[in-house]
Amino acid sequence: MPETNFSPAIEERQGLLKDFVCLFKLNLGFVKGAPVLLALLAITLCGGLASEGFDRLSTAHFLDDTVIPVIGPLNSVTWFGVISLIGSGLGILASQLLIARMEKKRTVSRTSVVMSTSAGYILCLVLFAVGRSFWFMLLVFLLAGLMRTIKEPVLAAWMNDHVDEKMRATVFSTSGQLDSFGQIIGGPIVGLVAQQVSIPWGLVCTAFLLLPALFLVPVAGKKRD
Repeated sequence: MPETNFSPAIEERQGLLKDFVCLFKLNLGFVKGAPVLLALLAITLCGGLASEGFDRLSTAHFLDDTVIPVIGPLNSVTWFGVISLIGSGLGILASQLLIARMEKKRTVSRTSVVMSTSAGYILCLVLFAVGRSFWFMLLVFLLAGLMRTIKEPVLAAWMNDHVDEKMRATVFSTSGQLDSFGQIIGGPIVGLVAQQVSIPWGLVCTAFLLLPALFLVPVAGKKRD
């Protein structure tokens, strides 16, 4: 994959620590001057807070709070492989349909996509937490995963439009670190609730951690997207 029309910037190196401090100050100053980007990074943090609990507790919820049916070779182990396969297929299909609609018809805004998928993810998490029927839980689990699959690339594309190309790698690295930081913070909180109260309440707590994103999306959407 050749990289054409690229001229690397000539930078003076001042040492690892000084370069790190200068880059951090530059990145911080850039983000402060871009309120839309700041709101999008905050949404990314909320997504990290809300992802770890769902990823860790969903399997336990299936195993402990419902009866997984045995259908031929499908048992409690092979079911999770099938669920993962179905989820991946739905994600690919939904993403392609959304891309085609956004590129050709221009009738779908990124604000509405991120808002609707965030709200849908919260709703599916709560329904999944209170569910006890395997088929109902399977449906809302797949829908929750679909909401995340659709939201993340749209959010990344939205962020890309507000980043100078010289800062793009640094800002996207910061976005990934915020997502990881959110998982580090949110995971123990949700795990503690699940341990002390119940797994369903841990999942409900996960949904609550994403609620601030619903207020941040309109802030980011004030500019034309």
